[in-house]
Amino acid sequence: MSYDTDFLRFWEEPLQPPLLGAGSGPCPFARQFGEWTQELWQNVRLNATENSIELAMLDLTRRYFDWYRTVPPPHRAIADEGDHSCIFHVFRDAYERLWALHLTAAPRSFVLPTAPRPRPQPKFEFGFVIPAREED
Repeated sequence: MSYDTDFLRFWEEPLQPPLLGAGSGPCPFARQFGEWTQELWQNVRLNATENSIELAMLDLTRRYFDWYRTVPPPHRAIADEGDHSCIFHVFRDAYERLWALHLTAAPRSFVLPTAPRPRPQPKFEFGFVIPAREED
């Protein structure tokens, strides 16, 4: 084979990295990210307040995008192709677990502020405003 035919064969065949083969299960990146999400889940589940769950969801999202920027481009795909699961699938599963916990957590207790005192209305006499006096 000449260089031209090798290049054309390589160029025309779809890019299939060895880690993304069908039936390969979670890739190494997904396994490592999954371990971190399990630790996060264990910590949140022990102290499941609405604030701690929301902070965990925020931390999960931040960490996902940190991973997203560092993994090779084939591992950034979010489509469900074959049996390969990558960091997006781990993120989605962890986020859905946290969301379900968020829905079952006790809501925050809101304290309504007291109503302000009404201001005294000025009196109008003969077209002039007479200020109201504050009574002691």
